[in-house]
Amino acid sequence: MKKKYNVLPQEQRIRVLEEIKFVDKVIKGKENPLDVLYDVKPDVIVLGFDQKLPFDEKELYLYEKKTGKSINLIKINDKIDMKNGYYSTTKIVEYVCKK
Repeated sequence: MKKKYNVLPQEQRIRVLEEIKFVDKVIKGKENPLDVLYDVKPDVIVLGFDQKLPFDEKELYLYEKKTGKSINLIKINDKIDMKNGYYSTTKIVEYVCKK
């Protein structure tokens, strides 16, 4: 079941992510993903559990072949996984409300 609300507004979620010391840039989903790929030249792309790569994986392969740069693609799971540092605010709220 897909959630029907956001626990935190998008701008607040972005600010939280930007405060993480190893995060260089947070990109909103509305920007052209291929432009971002070529402009930002990321080492890592992190997608939430409910997100899909915003372009065909073939484009990622072509980018890597053209630039000689390899990108680490990380997909975060949908569980509260404190051991591995993955958090879902929806799952946290559900957990707290059960207590």
